[in-house]
Amino acid sequence: MDAGNELRFVCFGKALSYLLPRFGDRVRHVSGMGFRYTKGRIDRWRTFWGNLFCLGVIARENMVVLRELAARFGPELVLTDFEPFSVWWAWRNGIPVISIDNEHLLTHCVIEGMPPGRFDRIVARTITSLYSFKASIYVVLSFFPARTRGPDVLLSPPVVRPAVQDLNPTDGGYVLLYLSTGQQRSDCLEVLDGFRQTRFIVYGFDEDARFGNLVLKRWSVEGFLRDLAACSGVVSSAGFSLISECIALRKPMLLLPVPGQYEQLVNAVFVERLGLGIWSKRLARSSLGHFLDFMARPRVVDPQVIGPDNRRFFALLGQAAERVGVTIGL
Repeated sequence: MDAGNELRFVCFGKALSYLLPRFGDRVRHVSGMGFRYTKGRIDRWRTFWGNLFCLGVIARENMVVLRELAARFGPELVLTDFEPFSVWWAWRNGIPVISIDNEHLLTHCVIEGMPPGRFDRIVARTITSLYSFKASIYVVLSFFPARTRGPDVLLSPPVVRPAVQDLNPTDGGYVLLYLSTGQQRSDCLEVLDGFRQTRFIVYGFDEDARFGNLVLKRWSVEGFLRDLAACSGVVSSAGFSLISECIALRKPMLLLPVPGQYEQLVNAVFVERLGLGIWSKRLARSSLGHFLDFMARPRVVDPQVIGPDNRRFFALLGQAAERVGVTIGL
């Protein structure tokens, strides 16, 4: 999307490892805040105090990077995907901001039939508001309809990587597990051992191994996408990106939302409500057995599902930029 535009990126974590090989010296590293986990659940106090302890140092370091970048580059527009320091810097310098994320459903949309969890919902809304306050336009990614709050909020279909768009989905007769947070290896193997007639491929334990009908694999983007395209169904946490990819590839899902992450609970509830899969609080023989039964039955997907549509997203992004007086080439 850099046709006609000059781009610079500031990022950390997975975004840094993805963008740096593709854009080289146009990418600058900044520090970010993150969650702390205890026994697979977000530890709110450790997260709060850990981030608060580091906040001053992180803010000073990031502001130096942003000031240096601005002096050389002079940006007209900031696009952010849940990165707070660029938003704060842009707000202080009078530069328009377009904030793009799924989490904005909690703060800028009316969702009918929200799942229970009042305290988690309040915490999630507060954090989301702090991460993206004072944005000029909010582009909210969603796979289900929601009523937006105000004229500066645009509801957008999900976006998937070109590599996913290029995949040809098939059914290889196995279940793919992507266990990224909080799952104990021994507990997982014990559950899967109860389904010896089903083949499983598991990512998340950083090892290559085979145990009968079970294959463990180290992380590989190419390998994971290949296995995703050919699986019969997916077991994972309820992150928005993988849900979007499963919808694009028509893969049923068993979702295990990370405890304490309310937006994941919302995603999981709506996946089940729309007939895209089921969800459970944890991986257990009962939940996995229910999912295998779900996979074996004819599926009726609600027509309200909003599938990934990259063209529609970029059209909405162009409209958002025009509203703040910037033309972007797409």
